[in-house]
Amino acid sequence: MFGFDSHTLKTEAEKLAAQLVSDRSPSGRVDADQLEDHQRKLAAEDALRRGEQVDLLSFGRNEQLEIQKNARMSPFVARASRLPMPQFLQVWERDDGERAGRANAGID
Repeated sequence: MFGFDSHTLKTEAEKLAAQLVSDRSPSGRVDADQLEDHQRKLAAEDALRRGEQVDLLSFGRNEQLEIQKNARMSPFVARASRLPMPQFLQVWERDDGERAGRANAGID
């Protein structure tokens, strides 16, 4: 799955987001360098979320800003926000329904 490897998928909304992102991935062979760059960005975001020091100098200025912005979001929101708006809203609605169900059950 493209971009969801460092975070364990728990909810149906997260699984849906992973599937939709995967569906958008290029079919066939993926350029190894592009995949490595993408995974490094996701790892940097996750490390910043955990409060670790991350050397962002190996990234371009726009990538640094994107990593810092995404690190302030939950992993779920950061990854789902990469989807086109109609698919993002589909995931968001699924997540809202799951949160409402957990709240009604006294889980949240």
